Amino acid sequence: MSRCSNCGSEIPEGEFRCPRCGELDPSSEAEFEELIEEYRDKRKRMLAIFVLGMFVIMFMPFFRLLLAVICFLIALPMSVFYTWKKRKAEEKLEERYF
Repeated sequence: MSRCSNCGSEIPEGEFRCPRCGELDPSSEAEFEELIEEYRDKRKRMLAIFVLGMFVIMFMPFFRLLLAVICFLIALPMSVFYTWKKRKAEEKLEERYF
């Protein structure tokens, strides 16, 4: 638990505002910013794997099935998942201010 910088009361985990005075908790904002960056980086890596796999599938016929499985069943769904996680973290961050 963190303490409110305004009144000194404890702010429960998962809360963005002080229950006593309504002051925003600055430590939670940094956590969400780190999560958003982490999800953005992971999504970029997955999309790079997908694009690279698509490029290699065109030119290397021996590995087409393996690369297709990696690209379509692993990299593409994972990039969608990280996009979803990033958006959820951004929504939580926006909730702080409204």
